[in-house]
Order: sequence, then structure tokens, then C-alpha cells
Amino acid sequence: MISSKATERIRSVTISLLRALNAQNKRHVHKILNNYGIDHNSIPELEDVFSSSSWEDGSAEVTDCSDFSSVFPNISPREIHLGMRREWKQLRNGKRRIVQCPERFYYVSLLASPEVPLNNRIILGMVAKPRKEDVHLNLLCDFNNGSIVHNHELFSVDHKSLKILLYYDDLEITNKQTKRKHKLAMFYFQLSNLYSEYRSKLKSINLLALVETRHLKKYGIDAILKPFIGELQVLGDDFGYDFKLQNGIVHLRGALFAVIADTPASQLMGSYKESVGGAKLKCRHCMADFDKIQSKFREKDFQLCDKDIHDYHLKQLDENPELHKHFSKEYGVTKRSVLLDAPHFDVTDQLPQDVMHVILEGALSRTLFFCHNLLCK
Repeated sequence: MISSKATERIRSVTISLLRALNAQNKRHVHKILNNYGIDHNSIPELEDVFSSSSWEDGSAEVTDCSDFSSVFPNISPREIHLGMRREWKQLRNGKRRIVQCPERFYYVSLLASPEVPLNNRIILGMVAKPRKEDVHLNLLCDFNNGSIVHNHELFSVDHKSLKILLYYDDLEITNKQTKRKHKLAMFYFQLSNLYSEYRSKLKSINLLALVETRHLKKYGIDAILKPFIGELQVLGDDFGYDFKLQNGIVHLRGALFAVIADTPASQLMGSYKESVGGAKLKCRHCMADFDKIQSKFREKDFQLCDKDIHDYHLKQLDENPELHKHFSKEYGVTKRSVLLDAPHFDVTDQLPQDVMHVILEGALSRTLFFCHNLLCK
């Protein structure tokens, strides 16, 4: 996928090349006719053959870009309106007035984006024929080796289905002129069908949505993920979705495989309490409380949370609105997550822990610190 500016540049250079090639061929034909004593002016149809009106700048064929866009696809984001806000605006005459400003975010279609990489026969081959070692039960080196793939309602029966990894993170940018800082929430997705060595490349990650963090906090994560969930429901339907590729139509199904984010973002996406300290149950995957996590360190020592237990927690919140605050603090759940509307998705299993912050920059660094002190004594 390339930008509109790059597309225009490629088109301009291509037209210049065609114009030069056309003039060269025209001179060559005129030379051959002159060698045989034929005046090219006596053949008026010859001028029509070398007419450049069909591909010159500004012509209907070139301006339309219908064929050009199929070779150099450009997927434009869709602007989605969230609401309006009022704010003061400084006018040129020095006066101030209240104006209404739209609040929106930008979304790139989940169903349109995969069509670009799927046109590559190598990537399409990865989807159509998964690597054999990716389904090896004894070697855990990738998402595709885990138990979720083998127990999943869709992935376990349809090995060609699209496995979608959703990423969410915040970043901060600064306007060089005004020095104002803007915090943005970025959503990306990646196909887990790609072999692991290809998924480490930056170009394998696709932008899904972009929204200002203040709008995300104001309107909630449900409003931002609504178009994404809608397209997941189409993709996960029994009939799937027909991807229109250059060589034909490919019928594929797919589902959300996992949501990858840091701990506060994962808590937000799953509708858990963002601050785990404010809940009795501290973990998304088990029923551990503060006392247990201080004394027990193995999975077998805890009761794992599953879909039935999570549904029970949500039922308690819905049926007891007057006790919502109590049950929310007891279970660590704030409401029903919008991710549960996605086909075949379970928030208790498919929101993995943040390995980088929790282990590499957390428990592991502390363990190495104590080991270093012990060995150096």
C-alpha cells in the first residue's frame, strides 16, 4: 500500500515514459515507410494509431485511475463521526467566539486491507497452506503452537481461516510550531497466518484505527471498536467473506485471535478495572487475590477463570445494578466487553499478559538483581 502522493508521482513518470516511447515508435515506422517509398501522410489512419489522447494527463482514462489503482492500491481511511464539542476560537480581529468542533476518528477497513497482501502469491500460499511446524503440539514458539488454536471453534476446523492479532498502544506527538502535545490511541492488526519470520517485519503490521486519547476516554472503547467488530462478524460468519483479488475471488473466514497490549490497555479492552489494585481479584486469567499471589507461584495453585465464570460475574453486575460498585470491585469487571460480540472470542483466554513489562521489565529484572547481589557476596 502506497500513499496518494507516491501514486501520482508514479503515474506522472509512467505517462512521460509512454509519451517518449510512442514518439520513438512513430519515427521508426515513418523511417521504414520512407525506405519503401511510401509517404506516411498518405495513411491518415496511422496518426490514430499513435494518438496519445487515451493516456495523456487529464484524459478520462488517466484521471479515473480505475486500472491504475488495481496495480497500485491505495486504501483510504474512513472518517467516523463521534460527536461535537464547543470551544473558544480566536478570530483574526482579536475577538473570541464559541464554535462547534467535530470529534471523530479514522478507521481503515479490516476487510479491504488484507486484499493487498493476499494478492501476493507467497502470502496467499501461507494462508492456504500453513507451515507444518506451526501445528506441532510439543514445541511452543509461536501463537500458532498454543492450545487456543487447537481448541478454537473456527481455527481448529478451518486451517485456512484468517487469524487476526489486534494491537493497541498510545503515543504522544508534539506540534513543532505550537509546542502542544497530542496523545493518540493507535490500533493495528496483523495476520498470524504469516510465518513468524515475516511477522517481525514492520510492513506486515497494518493500521486499523487512529483516535485522540481524549476522545477514546470520552466516548469509550466500544464506540471506537464498533466498526471493527461489525466487520469481524461478517468475516466470522458461516459464509465468510469474498476477497476480490487480481486473479479472482478467494473465499475466506476469519476471527480475532488475540488482543496484544500493555496491562492497562488490555484491562480496558476486556472491560476489567484498569488499575488492578482497585479489585479483589487481581488477574484476568485466574481467581487470585492479593494474599494468594504473595505466597503461590504456580498455575496449579490457582482456580483458572473461564467463560462460564466470567458470564456469571457479568450476570451479577446486570441483575444487581444497586450493587454494581460492590461486584465490580469484587470481580474486577466493570461491564460486558465489546470484544465478546466478536465471533469465537473469549476475554479470559485471548488477552495475553504483557510479557515485556510484567516479566522482562518486572519480575525477571528483580530476580536478576537479587541473584547478582547473592553471587557477588
